Amino acid sequence: MYIARFGEGYIVKRMPGTAHLHASNCYSYEAVDEDDDTAVASRSEIQRNATTGVATLRLDFSLNQQGPRRRGCAAAATQAADVRSRPSRMGLDGLLHLLWREAELTRWHPSFEGRRHWGLVRRLLQLAAKDFLVQGQSLADWLYLPEPFRAEQRDEIAARRRASWTVLRPKHPEDQTRRLALLIGELKAIEPMRFGARVMIRHQPDQCFVIDGGLLRRLEHRYGELLVRWSTRTDLRVVIAGTFGVESNGTPALQVVTLMEVGLNWVPVGQQLQ
Repeated sequence: MYIARFGEGYIVKRMPGTAHLHASNCYSYEAVDEDDDTAVASRSEIQRNATTGVATLRLDFSLNQQGPRRRGCAAAATQAADVRSRPSRMGLDGLLHLLWREAELTRWHPSFEGRRHWGLVRRLLQLAAKDFLVQGQSLADWLYLPEPFRAEQRDEIAARRRASWTVLRPKHPEDQTRRLALLIGELKAIEPMRFGARVMIRHQPDQCFVIDGGLLRRLEHRYGELLVRWSTRTDLRVVIAGTFGVESNGTPALQVVTLMEVGLNWVPVGQQLQ
């Protein structure tokens, strides 16, 4: 365990990747499912500093876009759809599940009822991301999680979002290389357009993300049943994760996308409540 700064105070937090090493009756214990692709991947694709506990992740998707810009890159989408294709690197699915475990969002206790709101989920994910490095930078620096929306602070929230996205916008139309960021948020709606779809995220009513037609078809093919289930039930949430860049007009365009089904308490569906 270690002590971490959390808001204005401090909390005792489990060291990353050590859940299965705790005693079985310890509150921080969590078994590792040997048949879980994301669990196996998280062990083989992490290079951990034994002294600091900070780990370097090797990802099978890029956070920098090279060459001609292609919205909804088919090659990247294929990698995200098959975590096993490159066993020495971690796919987007594996990264999302890893962060969820390290943020201890796979755990539940009756005392959490009514307290696990998006603001808390966001802070726990930000804290967990600080334990990992990607391309020599903290994963938290690559991460975009929408601020909890407050109508009276709409303009201030939008200004902070635009400022944080400044590094993602190409400085010149002919730029061939640009930085991407990693979105994690709660899916609100997917609205078809003529050449793709708008993706609406909860807590961000004033700014949609866009995906092109090819990525939309891949998304519907892979997650069609999940999306139908989500649209007909009120006891489910869908978490969306994806890499995105910002076009010259300020619109964020998703490049690679994955979805995860969770309950209203944010625990992934199919995982045992503890």
